[in-house]
Amino acid sequence: MNFSFEVMFPNRIQGRVELDSSSNFIGITGPSGAGKSSLLRCIAGFEKDTLTQANWGNVSPKIGVVFQQPLLFPHLDVKGNLQIATRHASEHAISIDEAVKGCRCEHLLSKPIATLSGGEAQRVAIARALVNGPHILLLDESFSAIDAVTRRHIYTFLRQLCAASQLKCFMVSHDIDELLLLSDEMIYI
Repeated sequence: MNFSFEVMFPNRIQGRVELDSSSNFIGITGPSGAGKSSLLRCIAGFEKDTLTQANWGNVSPKIGVVFQQPLLFPHLDVKGNLQIATRHASEHAISIDEAVKGCRCEHLLSKPIATLSGGEAQRVAIARALVNGPHILLLDESFSAIDAVTRRHIYTFLRQLCAASQLKCFMVSHDIDELLLLSDEMIYI
């Protein structure tokens, strides 16, 4: 069974996407200002003036979102940010240990959020989203500050996680070459 979504956001974005049910990693690209982030915001339900209908198959999905600017709790350290995400985690959530290993942030657990670099904060935000156990993970330029070697490690980790679970990742990026290597399907806006 395919899964699909339709978005109608007046004067911003309108479209219908149908994807194969076996697609777990979906790349989204296009020029700046085309509506990639708006699309993710609509899918996540953040835009009130939009009509978004989705058929995710047999799942009523839990959606996780990681933006380019990570939204971490500044009053907690890294471990505290991860622990708070486990409070309402779904039954198929991964452990904090697995998330920090996969996102290469084991050494950051005791660090205050204010001391993290941009790439470190992005890795922690991705790990936090994963320990919450989403069915759909929306990544909006979430790798932009992460070095190439670490990015490839995390991509491999996410692809393995998608293959082993119900997780589907939608990743916005301007790096078409990386998206072509990673993605089961691509959306160009």
